[in-house]
Amino acid sequence: MSGTLTTCATCEQIIEFSNAGTERDHIILGSVSSLVDTECPHRRWITKFDPDGPAIQNVSEFKISMFKRASSIVLRLSRDGTGSLGRRFEFVHEKNDEYPNSRRARILDPIWIDEEIILNWKDLCNKHHGTACEHPKKLTRMDAIQPTWLIDTVAGCLVPGREHSRFVTLSYIRGETVSFYSEKGNIDRLQESGVLSKGSVAEKLPMTIKNAIDVVRLIGERYLWVDILCIVQDDAEALQTELNSMARIYTTSCEFDPSNGRSHLGGITIVATDGIDANHGLRGFKGITPQRDFKQNVMSMGPPIKLIEHRNRIEKTNRFYHSRAWTHQEYLCAKRRIIFENGTVYWECSTSTWSEELIPDLPPYKVRTREPWECPDLFTTPTFPDMKNLICLLREFNQKTLTFPDDALAAFSGIQWGLSQIFEGGLLYGVPELFFEIGLMWNPIGFGERRHSTKKEASQLPSWSFLGWQVGACFTDDCEFETTSWKRAEYIKGVRKPVTTWYTMNHPKSTNRRQLQSTWYKYKILAEDITQAPLKGWMRTRFGWDCGDPAHLNTFAYSGDGQEYAYWHSNSPDRWYKYPVPVLDSKKQHPVQLQTQFLYCQTSRAFIHGVPDISTIAEKQSSSSSEFKDNANFTNIKLQDSNGEIVGFLTLMCESDRAHFTQHTTTGALVELVAISQGWFGVNTKSGEEEKEVKDWFPDHTTRQDCYHVLWVEWENGIAYRRGNGCVVKEVWEREREEDLLDLILG
Repeated sequence: MSGTLTTCATCEQIIEFSNAGTERDHIILGSVSSLVDTECPHRRWITKFDPDGPAIQNVSEFKISMFKRASSIVLRLSRDGTGSLGRRFEFVHEKNDEYPNSRRARILDPIWIDEEIILNWKDLCNKHHGTACEHPKKLTRMDAIQPTWLIDTVAGCLVPGREHSRFVTLSYIRGETVSFYSEKGNIDRLQESGVLSKGSVAEKLPMTIKNAIDVVRLIGERYLWVDILCIVQDDAEALQTELNSMARIYTTSCEFDPSNGRSHLGGITIVATDGIDANHGLRGFKGITPQRDFKQNVMSMGPPIKLIEHRNRIEKTNRFYHSRAWTHQEYLCAKRRIIFENGTVYWECSTSTWSEELIPDLPPYKVRTREPWECPDLFTTPTFPDMKNLICLLREFNQKTLTFPDDALAAFSGIQWGLSQIFEGGLLYGVPELFFEIGLMWNPIGFGERRHSTKKEASQLPSWSFLGWQVGACFTDDCEFETTSWKRAEYIKGVRKPVTTWYTMNHPKSTNRRQLQSTWYKYKILAEDITQAPLKGWMRTRFGWDCGDPAHLNTFAYSGDGQEYAYWHSNSPDRWYKYPVPVLDSKKQHPVQLQTQFLYCQTSRAFIHGVPDISTIAEKQSSSSSEFKDNANFTNIKLQDSNGEIVGFLTLMCESDRAHFTQHTTTGALVELVAISQGWFGVNTKSGEEEKEVKDWFPDHTTRQDCYHVLWVEWENGIAYRRGNGCVVKEVWEREREEDLLDLILG
């Protein structure tokens, strides 16, 4: 490396490291004090190291290191050079560059987008990604949908959707500014050539929609689907039909073949996340849309070497777009996305994520990776029926907002369709029927509130489903199924067997009930016969420490249950399970169950006192602060019998319930509990101190406690509604429960 390109040894070291390819993946540059005590250009960007962390001058003895992540250079700040992540940089590619593979950054025009970049992305995806994007793994076979209406962006009017095979969709922030819609009274006029291009109607269209019409033509497409124009808003039947199909519209925006009713899955969704409403527009296309205002952080290391600070992933920072349930579903269901975010443009498909700032890698152009903390979309969710795979999707969706709370099921329908291609039996209001008892044990993340219908004629969402609540939610981890990945001192549960048979119906008084396909227990019993071959695709091995990561292995996996074998599936070779379950054929389409909101079963019931002012064991373990432990901000309360013995715990749903229990601080408030399964609960202990904490709750028991998993319910007009969930010690439940079984109708 010639010294004429840099002004100091540090700069030379950085450039040399960048050019080394895979030969070197990590170097320590030196202490903060030594790196900033210079007038060299590298000082300017090192001193701006981490805007969210400590001022660089205040950690002068910390070390700065560099490592490679894909083609990026990442600076890391820590005491020893191996700590937390910092900022990501890319070297700017220059003409006739000696190191083209390690220098991929582009310096962008802050006002205008280079449309050739987008056209190149589309071309690369079409040519190089093949079936990975044309036929995503969950969509190898599906019924395509033809919208009633499409916008012909060349003719500037609406045309019947059934007559045209390929269309683009728009996902955008509607906001409060949209005042023009398709209606029965104007649908004929909207079919007149040019009506959407100029004149009084065109003037009423929000800027984002007008710009999208132009951008569709620019990228070589013709037809566009936008909700407010392609759904006749005052046609109640058509409106409901297309609202229920919106996820499929985004999923199958594609080339549709009318001869066989199948789609080629080549569609694109324009995702407009910038701004606060539909008047923001798709800015930055010269001669078509308004200017953008894009600020790129370009830094020099001495001529001609430049770097940019690169946004390594789509940040999803716009709360107006990313906080909405409908747009969240649209985003997840889109196969190929052109994303307008923070003044720049991204491409995202099932294979790659490309940024306007970076030149795509050399063939095969596969650079998309998902960080462990990132939520997958519908096409990168693992195709394996493990409830743990749903936790991120569930948590993200259920915290989104809805203008009309009763739209929750429709706004989840696309996600539910995708998951129905993974779980045998499909899903009922978001709960997989295969693991139905386990699904009923879903937990709130913090306090929430019920989603009540705003439409007089609409049905209420069921309280037993997370869709019936506005709250972050997650399915419980069942240690009787999966064997690995349990955190230190984490509350864990196991479900051993069901205690009843569940049915569903569309009315509480209906006798036409469908038995739910909750078959996990059947497969658990089948696995006990080791003379039989495992289910298709599964392999069986002796149970031992090699069945997972020993550092995080569930300690209860070796609890004397006689577990001799573990199972793994070819679709999920790095995960180990205690019994196999069916893995659906991804080449076939699997039906979505009819959604009926009421449940029926016969089960046992008991009345037990709930007592406040106790945090969860997990919360106690994670905090040494006595102030935190005494704080009333908890979601768990203890259950105790008439002798004051702690016999279980209950997780509350609403903050108002906490106040209810604090009024009964001595004897507690009596709660009605119904059993949903048998199992155990406890804490994954790794030290004597943690074990002592558990025994403070249950001094006469081991840390693993046999129990009944229960729901707290309250009744209204003969229908029980979920108020919380929890566990009761097995021997106590069998002593306290009523003699006769209860006919439970759960709404």
